[in-house]
Amino acid sequence: MKKIGKIFRTKLKEWAECSSIHAIPNISRNESIIIKILWAICFLIAMAYCLYGLTCTTISFFNYETNSQITFYRVSSIEFPTVSFCNKKTTRINNQTSLSMAYALKGLKYRSFAYPNFNRTSLEAVKEIEFYIAYGIDQLKFTAEQKNSVSMSLDEMLINCRFNDITCSKEDFNYFFLPAYGNCYSFSSKKIINSSGRTNGLTLELFLGYESSKYDVNRLLGAHFFIHNSSTSSIDEDGGFGIPIGYLSEIVINQFFNEKLPKPHGNCVQNESLFDSFLFKITVETTKKYEQKQCLSFCYQKYVIEQCKCYDPTKRTYGNYTVCNDLNCLENAYKEFYDTGTSSECFDYCPPECTSVHYNLQISQSNFPSAAYADLLMIYDQNMNFYRNFVNYENVKKSTLALNIYFEDIGYTVIRETPAKTFEQYFGEIGGFMGLCIGTSILSFVEIIELTIQVILEYFKPRNKIIIVDSLNK
Repeated sequence: MKKIGKIFRTKLKEWAECSSIHAIPNISRNESIIIKILWAICFLIAMAYCLYGLTCTTISFFNYETNSQITFYRVSSIEFPTVSFCNKKTTRINNQTSLSMAYALKGLKYRSFAYPNFNRTSLEAVKEIEFYIAYGIDQLKFTAEQKNSVSMSLDEMLINCRFNDITCSKEDFNYFFLPAYGNCYSFSSKKIINSSGRTNGLTLELFLGYESSKYDVNRLLGAHFFIHNSSTSSIDEDGGFGIPIGYLSEIVINQFFNEKLPKPHGNCVQNESLFDSFLFKITVETTKKYEQKQCLSFCYQKYVIEQCKCYDPTKRTYGNYTVCNDLNCLENAYKEFYDTGTSSECFDYCPPECTSVHYNLQISQSNFPSAAYADLLMIYDQNMNFYRNFVNYENVKKSTLALNIYFEDIGYTVIRETPAKTFEQYFGEIGGFMGLCIGTSILSFVEIIELTIQVILEYFKPRNKIIIVDSLNK
């Protein structure tokens, strides 16, 4: 049998003379050494550029970069967001308030105002009051009725309500309680509107009560609002925005849907069953729907529980732990949580959602009420036996606010992440570089396979034996 090297050289020469790869046939067929060298140099330069291009496109593909595609969809109808609000005047005292609660509030104020600790700032003094109010409410295990007696009820607060230019009432609201604000109310979600503009949204006029020099301990006046999608299972107490007393606030809203890509392009979680961190699971169990903001809040609460063996009463918690009564421990834990970088580690256990909804807000304000409208409110209040005690213009202005929320357009914007380079594009770029530089295609690689097969067949091909017979002289 022939030697494998000789067979390979013979077949390689035959393949080179008819190859579809640019330059190789020219190098093989030309008898001039100069021409062969010229073609060889050009081939090597083309190969070098091809390898450079293939390296760049491969690195780009495996970086899993993304593009954001923004599309606006105008529709015939759209779901109105859930609008939640709380009175910043967290507590109020009336005939229904228990004497123990009234004395406790009075004592808190007396302690902070009569004997101030000048080693603490005024903001720290207010924070201390808010902490002890939240602690007291948690410890006393108030019922919903008792909580209503501590904070203003919807009956007291709601002056007027119109949705989609139709009168609404307290039956359209749901009650919830936040330690930082007291009684809060949500305008029932999943209501549909078909038109944009200020008359086709939600209009609220609210009475927020009067200041009490004897019992008030709050730092701010007004209302705190949250605008969120109906699918949102919990409210971030640190979010939202404030609306001042004595103004009509007009809020134009635009809805945005965010769609992110999971691994390998991003770190969002598409399938909740595939992520098993404790914080992730406890968030889903507690709120029934995963939200990164709530998970990060639980991460802080978990750190407080580990450091102080109790939970922060001003934040939502999980499990059955004891409420903290040591403000110093909480403050130290809070400082360490953010100063030591522990807060950054929470993102490893609380990935972002792949799909989320948020609202872009444009807020403008004007004075409310006018003198004429204040007179009308006083007439109505007089008819209700001075339920809110409206007696003059200043009295009305210092205790009321109005809000008008509406869509700028009946539509929504989708911000969708897409792969910057798909596998098909990556494969096409490989073919493009190889075709441009050396003229190869997928079928060019078949030629190499053919060469290999021919060498193997030639090597194992049986040969005819030549037998030499000597002549015998007879």
